[in-house]
Amino acid sequence: MNFFDRTYIRLTLSLVVASIILDIVWLVMYAGPKWSPSSVSNNTIYQIGYMRFIIFFTIILIPVKIGMFFFLFKHKDAKTDDKYVFSVGEMKIKLSANQSNPISKGLINAPVLST
Repeated sequence: MNFFDRTYIRLTLSLVVASIILDIVWLVMYAGPKWSPSSVSNNTIYQIGYMRFIIFFTIILIPVKIGMFFFLFKHKDAKTDDKYVFSVGEMKIKLSANQSNPISKGLINAPVLST
């Protein structure tokens, strides 16, 4: 896995921020009615547990995304000679910025539309 270049990290960083903001907006707008729906609604009593799980899962994912944000922010200016090794028990992940990501190449070489 050598796709740890600057453009890709910054794109992912902005997508994580957008995801956190949209999760918070969704919770503010819909969490109340989904957590405790009114007695007369379009939802059956069997859906209440499922709706509460969705809210709980969204709340759990926000701190995970914030942790991902700090990790990406720390490495947003990765240089081509930097190497990162993450060890998770028996598995090791090696990241280096020595190759450009296909997504980054597409973003850098994208044609500019002019009117």
